[in-house]
Amino acid sequence: MITDLGSPGREPTAADLAAIEAEWPLIEAELAVVDAEVRLLSAAGGPSPLDWRRLRRAERQTLAAAVRHGEFGGRCYRCGQAAPEGNLLCGRCEDAEAALALAVLRSVVAA
Repeated sequence: MITDLGSPGREPTAADLAAIEAEWPLIEAELAVVDAEVRLLSAAGGPSPLDWRRLRRAERQTLAAAVRHGEFGGRCYRCGQAAPEGNLLCGRCEDAEAALALAVLRSVVAA
């Protein structure tokens, strides 16, 4: 990660470029999440099951990219709060995921 921006005209060093290149898969995955969220928010008539599926897939890909990049360190991948040892989600985000999954399941069963 670039930590010292130095003078305004400073060009990135080879190390800076290598760090960006190493982090690019994670950046790309995070952009896919933003794109899926925009689709959800702008869907005419509300989000479709396919829109929700796109978001879940993008989130899974982001999680996988973050794990490959070594992003975690006992932190929740959604909110950044402390997560229990070996978990990728804190308790609050885990509860929210479970509630969302239950709501989706209920809507599928009701249909």
